[in-house]
Amino acid sequence: MNHKRVQRIWPEEVLQRALPRRRKRSQLPNCKQELLGAEYPHKVWAIEFQFDQTMNGSIIKFLNMIDEYSRLYLAIRVGRRCEAAEVIETIEELLKPYPSPIHLRMDSGPEFIATALLECCTKSV
Repeated sequence: MNHKRVQRIWPEEVLQRALPRRRKRSQLPNCKQELLGAEYPHKVWAIEFQFDQTMNGSIIKFLNMIDEYSRLYLAIRVGRRCEAAEVIETIEELLKPYPSPIHLRMDSGPEFIATALLECCTKSV
């Protein structure tokens, strides 16, 4: 059925149309300031996880680290699982060839809110 037919049948059946919902704008939780922008390379690094599935059904986890200014992929780590220690190891490997970033942008996943990662980031400051 196409939309013209639906529009023609709708009044005949005396159906009520659902009112369109206004989407709420997503806001940063408890945060009044704007996000830190990347004005030059290696100022802001973004860290995220992606998931995929193999042909036999097992899950693969990708740890992606990217420089937000140049959009350069700094590291891609692939494995069945990735814990906070492996995230720290990847960051430490990246600090050898690259200067340390001013800001790391990440979500609130369990690997990123671990106290070990917090201690590592505050130690290197």
